[in-house]
Amino acid sequence: MMLTFKIEEGKTMGVVGESGCGKSTLGRTIIHLQDSTDGQIIFDGKDVTKVDKNGLADLRNDMQIIFQDPYSS
Repeated sequence: MMLTFKIEEGKTMGVVGESGCGKSTLGRTIIHLQDSTDGQIIFDGKDVTKVDKNGLADLRNDMQIIFQDPYSS
């Protein structure tokens, strides 16, 4: 499956879908909490899958993910 999207600076994007469809996996992969198996993730002009730990720490200063509280659903 190929997924392409662009989020303009200052904008917010939400991901919705059925349980088990990959929303959390997508979020974890974008912020590199989970390794990508294929493709590229470009953030601020850099491929998240190829930056070193210091570069990733710098990128994460500009990223945010809010996971669902499993006890509230």
